[in-house]
Amino acid sequence: MALIKCRECGKEISTNANSCPYCGYVYKKETSTKKIVIVTLITLAVLFILGLSSIYLIDSLIPNIKSKNVMKKYYGTWELVNIDSEKLEDNTINWNFIVADDFKKELIINVENLENQVTGFNDPKGEYAITYFDRKKDDYILFANISQMVNRDDLRGIDSKKVCFKLNNDTLYQIECTMDEAIPNANIQYKLKSK
Repeated sequence: MALIKCRECGKEISTNANSCPYCGYVYKKETSTKKIVIVTLITLAVLFILGLSSIYLIDSLIPNIKSKNVMKKYYGTWELVNIDSEKLEDNTINWNFIVADDFKKELIINVENLENQVTGFNDPKGEYAITYFDRKKDDYILFANISQMVNRDDLRGIDSKKVCFKLNNDTLYQIECTMDEAIPNANIQYKLKSK
């Protein structure tokens, strides 16, 4: 046990003493500045890591989980129920004479051919993709290359054009979309036939 001199009376007392047994002078425990700095830095580091983790969850995991749940709504066999044949026949949308009969009567969308994309209008890796249409409304659209929608092999030059759909009550409604190479609305509709 180490001894120090009391600041008040000068007599030797233990370093563990809270007060001097001779004069009653009370010693306040001094907290090391170094300890305070270390504890503060550790606390800030932990808060920083927690902040980064929450940003990652919000920006990455949560949208991906949400979009995977959205994807499930599109799984199934979809039956063609409507095409505005006048637009096709008048060739006002310049599809190189694609006619209503060229469209597949059924589309099969499943986990294998629906590629999840939530960052932009890129070519889907699978046959179809979903992406945000309006982040504020949390709407999604489904899009596909025109070559996935028709039974023709001679679509050079337009096979990369996109067709966009919005899902409403088990019906895919074609909508206008702003992506490059998008096909204007010809009122193409597919109804969910079976899951």
